[in-house]
Amino acid sequence: MLDKVRGGLFGVAVGDALGATFEFMAREEIVSRHGSKREMVGGGWLGLQPGEVTDDTDMTLCVARGIIASPQDPVEEIGRQFLAWYQTDPKDVGATIRTALGAYTKTGDWEQARALTWQRHGGRVAGNGCLMRTLPISFAYFQAPDLLSKFSREVAFLTHPDPLAAEACLFYNVLAKELLLGEDPWSAFKRARSLVQHEQLAGRLDSFQSLALEELQPTGYVVDTLEAVLWCFFNGENIIDAIESAVNLGGDADTVAAICGGLAGTYWGCSSLPERWWSRLLRKEELDQLAVGLVQASHQVR
Repeated sequence: MLDKVRGGLFGVAVGDALGATFEFMAREEIVSRHGSKREMVGGGWLGLQPGEVTDDTDMTLCVARGIIASPQDPVEEIGRQFLAWYQTDPKDVGATIRTALGAYTKTGDWEQARALTWQRHGGRVAGNGCLMRTLPISFAYFQAPDLLSKFSREVAFLTHPDPLAAEACLFYNVLAKELLLGEDPWSAFKRARSLVQHEQLAGRLDSFQSLALEELQPTGYVVDTLEAVLWCFFNGENIIDAIESAVNLGGDADTVAAICGGLAGTYWGCSSLPERWWSRLLRKEELDQLAVGLVQASHQVR
């Protein structure tokens, strides 16, 4: 169990650190200039050190810390963790998240912050910033499906007040939970898919297998991201193949690869990650500590 939880968290961080190098680049440019095999070299538009991560991992760790601090009802604590992180002036914060956390900083009320976020973005708030951070919920509440569903939606809604975004997070967390419990990927997918009611999301989930690589759209829209993640995960023969496929899509590469890495790490386990990747991560100790903490938290919410 711990190897899979560690794998999920390390998978997020590895995908993030690898993908950040190629964020906003076209897939053709990546392959022509850098080939298809990935090393952790840093750089990118943020000028990262090798092994440095972005907001994808930062916010995932916020969720994990919030759950560990208050496993019975973590949402408020997760919100506090988000705000504490935001106040450190991170290198990168997604537009929707910046609006939501900035609005809460001014109003002190999540409902008002959600309303302002919806208004300022014209209702276009189904971004992937909620999906990139949601995985720890799978690990803490895998034995409590009602809480997994509740907190998947509520944590998404802290910054992304859109039912589609919340349902994408729920789908992903149920899929990851089933992988954690040892289900094969397609059985896990069917279980998670059975809970999806949103028509657009359901349609895209039912058709992603038929897509060609060139049809994937690694954008910030949560459905595009989830589609690309699933394609890379289910077409990957191993954890390296899955994560490299996601990185090589370009576009929102750090987020797509982080979300894919979370699934791949949960399925194949941390022991399957190559040392040349995980050993370069700058926050290995914190990832290890939070993995242990999430396993311990899961025993408190049976």
